[in-house]
Amino acid sequence: MKYLAAFIVTLTLGSSAFATECDDSIKQLENIDKTDGQALAGGKVDEFRELLDQAKQAQKAGDEELCNASAQRALQIYKVGRSK
Repeated sequence: MKYLAAFIVTLTLGSSAFATECDDSIKQLENIDKTDGQALAGGKVDEFRELLDQAKQAQKAGDEELCNASAQRALQIYKVGRSK
């Protein structure tokens, strides 16, 4: 009974208990965009934002694989841009 109660509480507290890798990656990228997005040189900021948008669209469509691929590519662009 305790387990059932804990499960019900988890369900009612929100979907954060069911966050996926895609959700986490998008949150991380949005934070990067807000804080460091302008630090990316040249057209890289545009490419970063396009990939972030692509990840969000894939998330809405339920395409976890495309979401993760887009998010990881955006993160790579950020890391390379910051290392220069």
